[in-house]
Amino acid sequence: MAGIKGRSGGSRPGAGRPRKKKTISEKIKNNYLKAARELAKEYGEPIEKAVLRLIYKDNVQDSVKASVLKAYNEALLIKESEKNVNVNANQGPKIGLPEMLPDPAKLIPLQGGKE
Repeated sequence: MAGIKGRSGGSRPGAGRPRKKKTISEKIKNNYLKAARELAKEYGEPIEKAVLRLIYKDNVQDSVKASVLKAYNEALLIKESEKNVNVNANQGPKIGLPEMLPDPAKLIPLQGGKE
């Protein structure tokens, strides 16, 4: 069974370490870092140093400095919002509801009377 193609994990269904699913933002971040490493080898300095050098130059507009720094930070700082939801947890009702009373409009046949 271990040689069957197309199966993930161990020989039993669901066995083995679960695969970590990468989000799109993680893939973009990894591509950005890969390109930054390649450019660092080409130019001989890391991207962080180049960004900071651009910010400290006097002949560059302040709006360009701010936008470069903002784009760099947004590319690397990814906000993740994941929740672990436990559906099987029985925590009881959140609000107290009144008791269910019989419907007063419903006709109830009476016992006895004339036959």
